[in-house]
Amino acid sequence: MRTLIFALGLALAACAAGGCTASDPTAHHRLIDHDQARSNRDARAKPKAPLSAKILLPSRIMAAGTSMTGKVVIVNNTGQAIHASGCGSLFQVNLVSARYHPEIFWTTCLQRFTIPTGRSSYPVTVDSKYHHCTQHGRSNDVPRCTAHGMPSLPPGSYRATFFQVRHLVPAPPAIPVRVTVR
Repeated sequence: MRTLIFALGLALAACAAGGCTASDPTAHHRLIDHDQARSNRDARAKPKAPLSAKILLPSRIMAAGTSMTGKVVIVNNTGQAIHASGCGSLFQVNLVSARYHPEIFWTTCLQRFTIPTGRSSYPVTVDSKYHHCTQHGRSNDVPRCTAHGMPSLPPGSYRATFFQVRHLVPAPPAIPVRVTVR
């Protein structure tokens, strides 16, 4: 009996190492499919995050000096609406790079906002321009203003990054955006 169990163990080890030639060629594939089905079933069984955010952009490429309109999508599975104060919007999406970290400005006024339960979306504008400039030449990495206002960001790799007026929701991952020459 021990010999039979030992032989069966060796055969299973050989199959696991890829050396199995079964009479049923789909046996290995069924095992993989079963594992995938179990993985899919486990994913469905996991409870949804109580609160999540996602950035949606129409493109991952934009010309320097331009803007694009996107959305921040909030999924509120907490069972309760979230009430917050801000001005204009609770959320912003700005381009950030290794060399450029914009100061985030929030307009000062008092508006009440409600993030309802379920899925809701909020428009955001992503600019490939600096957020501020100086009239007196470049100082502390602040560029000189142009005749048309804010100068364009230099072409390169950026990340569309989520900012919020105060911590309301977990921040979603940033999205890579390439700024190109106009």
